[in-house]
Formats: sequence, C-alpha cells, structure tokens
Amino acid sequence: MMINNPNMHYLEGNLYRYTFREEKVKSVVEEHCNKFDTEVLNLFAGKHKLNVLKEFRVDLSAEFDPDYHGDAFDFLHKSIDEEKSWDVIVYDPPFTDRKSKEFFGGRRVGKYTKMKDSIIKCLNDNGVIISLGHEISNFGKSRGLTVEELYVINPFGEIRPYFISIERKPL
Repeated sequence: MMINNPNMHYLEGNLYRYTFREEKVKSVVEEHCNKFDTEVLNLFAGKHKLNVLKEFRVDLSAEFDPDYHGDAFDFLHKSIDEEKSWDVIVYDPPFTDRKSKEFFGGRRVGKYTKMKDSIIKCLNDNGVIISLGHEISNFGKSRGLTVEELYVINPFGEIRPYFISIERKPL
C-alpha cells in the first residue's frame, strides 16, 4: 500500500486569467522547477514566462511566443513518437470548461484524461509534475504518482481556493 503524506502549505493570493500573474504562485512553481538542473516543459504556458534554467513553452496562442505553437495534446503525441521526455512538467490548463471557453474563444484544449496519460509517458522516472487547478491531485495514485507537496491558494471572496500539487513519478 502506498502511503501518501504530502507537505501542506497555505498561501493567500489572487486568481488571474494567467495563473503566473500571481507572483506567490509563480515563485512556488519556479522554486520547484529549479530543484532540477534541466529543461522544464510548460504546457499551456500562457503569457508569463517562468524564471527557470530552460523553459520549453507550449501554447495555443502565438501571441505568447511559445516554442511550440499549437495544441498541447498534439505536442505530447509528437513527443512520445520522438521519445522526448522531461524531469519537470508544468501542467496548468484552464481550470474549468467554462474558463476554457471564456479564455480561449470557445476552443476546447483537449480531453484532459487522455492528456494526463500522455503526460505520464513524457515524464522521466523520479520526475515531477507541477499541477495547478481546482483539483488537489491532478494525476494521482492510479497513474503511479505520489503527492509530495500541496499548496492551497486562497483568493478570498466568492472565488473558491485552488491548488498547486507537486507529484513525483517513482524510479
């Protein structure tokens, strides 16, 4: 039986259209990315670049100057075919279908369950996935990951909290 007792953290911060506009959230993600001396894959990269050693940015919008302009799911399939993998993957999709439609002109960003299965194939053993969203564990035990760190971000008001989870793939 896998025991999971993640380190818990609480932050107060806003929820913006572009997640990394919130400096506290951006700082937490950068800190975890920089524990690895390697390139970071940032799916759904958005407007704000991370301050990491090397960031490979994937986004639907050319406006944000991504390294790969297009659908994240298509990129993952291409990466699997090319046997490309990473030690750190940042997974920050639109938090809800409604937000996806609102922020991305009605386009869906892909089937998240299938996408998550593909992300696992692109993650090196002992690598981490840094997930952001309204789910505590975006990948979970069923995919063989263990939650090591969990951040609760409280934006106050009528906006519900969101989470950053740091999940590790075993060796």
